[in-house]
Amino acid sequence: MFLVPAGRAYAGGLILSFTGQRFWVSVMTSLRSGEPAALLERFDQDAWVESYRVSRVATSLEMWKAAGIPAPGQARVRILDLGCGTGSNAELMSGYLGSSGGVLGMDISEEMRTQFQKRFRKDIRFRFLDQRIDQPFHLGNTFDKVFIAFVIHGFPHEVRQVVIENAKKHLKTGGSFFILDYSEFDMAAMPPLHRFIFKTVECKYAFDYIERDWKSILAEQGFGDFREHFYLRRYMRLLEGIL
Repeated sequence: MFLVPAGRAYAGGLILSFTGQRFWVSVMTSLRSGEPAALLERFDQDAWVESYRVSRVATSLEMWKAAGIPAPGQARVRILDLGCGTGSNAELMSGYLGSSGGVLGMDISEEMRTQFQKRFRKDIRFRFLDQRIDQPFHLGNTFDKVFIAFVIHGFPHEVRQVVIENAKKHLKTGGSFFILDYSEFDMAAMPPLHRFIFKTVECKYAFDYIERDWKSILAEQGFGDFREHFYLRRYMRLLEGIL
């Protein structure tokens, strides 16, 4: 689903694939409104492990209504989805883009392209572009929001800077860059089982990612007015920076 080597399980992909409806209602409420959602109860000690249980990611209109998100047609939003995969995240926003809004998903996998285009074959607001996000690119237009979910931690840091620069130059002034990924935390302070899972399934670059100050990194690129919402005992964060 993401721009990481195939053939190995990655914690980010597992979390996105197997967390349940309650969690995603909260995440997407934050993404859409910028306000913390009230639907998440505090997770217990084993929540990070429990997040791996198989459960569907809710993508229905009813989920959005339950989250208190404005009704369809009330927004005109153009979103650039970096490392879009099959379009499962884009689908969560499908009813709330307005008739003139849209999502441009970018990925490099032929399988992801096929699934994305099949998912949105009847909705012209969604387009797929076969484009690397870890190299500079120029689309010639700008977006209201740029979204990246569990992709950026899988790159070396110098490549992450390229990704951020790509996001910046494709955002309108006042637009938002959303990063849904791991938060900053001390891996040595994790409960032993959580630490074992993280070290077993994650790539080496994730260990560096969680040690960095991402608000400072984004501020160096001109982003500010940061808002952040934490999930899964603060191991996961939705970070927003405004350009």
